[in-house]
Amino acid sequence: MDLSIDWIPNKELRSIAELLASLNEGKNSEDMYPIIAELQKLNYRCLGAKIDGKLIGICGVWPLYKHYVGKHIEVDNVTIDQSYRNRKIGESMIAFVEEWAISEGFRAIELNAYVKNEAAHRFWGKVGFKNLGFHMRREL
Repeated sequence: MDLSIDWIPNKELRSIAELLASLNEGKNSEDMYPIIAELQKLNYRCLGAKIDGKLIGICGVWPLYKHYVGKHIEVDNVTIDQSYRNRKIGESMIAFVEEWAISEGFRAIELNAYVKNEAAHRFWGKVGFKNLGFHMRREL
């Protein structure tokens, strides 16, 4: 197993469509292309994990600045192809992101996890994240 982890160039972001769709029940790759086109216009970065050249994991990264934490990043859309889970690939991706964030002067990493996604809660706790509050939304 030859694992590589690196940033996906902005012009190649369409390659994340299948994994991105897997996070959204009832969606497919085609549904993700307009979303990816918008991400390409913004300050979004995406990390990719590949095994033998095949993209098997992604982790989106948003650089942000908030009054209570300062310069930080938010990770989102973190997923590993089901057939490659439980091999510490997620931990490796987060270690890569953390090392990069420190080198770029970021102070913290934040994220959101769905209430019902208990596997994500366990994963994030295992890699050192603490639950500090609630993520709430109101549709407009």
